[in-house]
Amino acid sequence: MTNTSLKARVDTEAGLSGRPCSRLVSLIFLRSIWTYYRHCRDRILDRQRLAALDDHLLTDIGLTRWQISREVAKPFWRPVNPRADEK
Repeated sequence: MTNTSLKARVDTEAGLSGRPCSRLVSLIFLRSIWTYYRHCRDRILDRQRLAALDDHLLTDIGLTRWQISREVAKPFWRPVNPRADEK
């Protein structure tokens, strides 16, 4: 048995036949999609929590109801930045 055929046999038995690198790329891609999903979900929850704050708490953190309504109206893929219009 040659060294090349032994390596192919070991790769096949380990489930690495074909392109082992493509599996890694696929896993990295899936992880990045999962991370993006979590960030979007967190933005949705953050905006819902901001909308639920009463005026007294908004005054404490230095935001107005108008700023919060603008932030809540943003699509989920845009980052949270309630003080962007002060610049």
